[in-house]
Amino acid sequence: YKQANAASFHTFDGLNYVTLVVPSGTILSQMKVTDNPSKSDTPADSEFPFGFFDFSIDGLVPGEAVTVTLILHNGSSINKYYKYGITPDNLTPHWYDFAYNGHTGAVINGNKITLHFVDGLRGDEDITVNGSIKEPGGPAKTGTTGISELAEKTGIKVYPNPVSDYITLK
Repeated sequence: YKQANAASFHTFDGLNYVTLVVPSGTILSQMKVTDNPSKSDTPADSEFPFGFFDFSIDGLVPGEAVTVTLILHNGSSINKYYKYGITPDNLTPHWYDFAYNGHTGAVINGNKITLHFVDGLRGDEDITVNGSIKEPGGPAKTGTTGISELAEKTGIKVYPNPVSDYITLK
């Protein structure tokens, strides 16, 4: 709690714990955990067990690259990092996979996510070279399969729903 470049907090649902570390000399501001920013078009087969994080990294030299570390306590099953917002090539808010492309993106290693940002590029929601990076995004567990609930009760129960490994029929 005495580190200006780190914050530890509970997720939106209060069930998990996360630590966020920004580089020394930068300022972590406007940090909050949020619910799904666009439930109506959430990427198919994706779950967001840690919710979403919204924060700014200030005090950068305009155009500067910065690396942020996100530690998901009890989060080793995460395999993607999604963002919802605008990108330089699409000014309409949309979902996009923030996989590392050599310049910006997320590198996932177990419960540790390294987020690579460049002020003004993909991943910086304000897409403006202004010495500040705005982040709305969240770690996802993908590849799960769900079964639509039946409208009429037939006496068959399938659980858990959605499922990632095994299902139970009753």
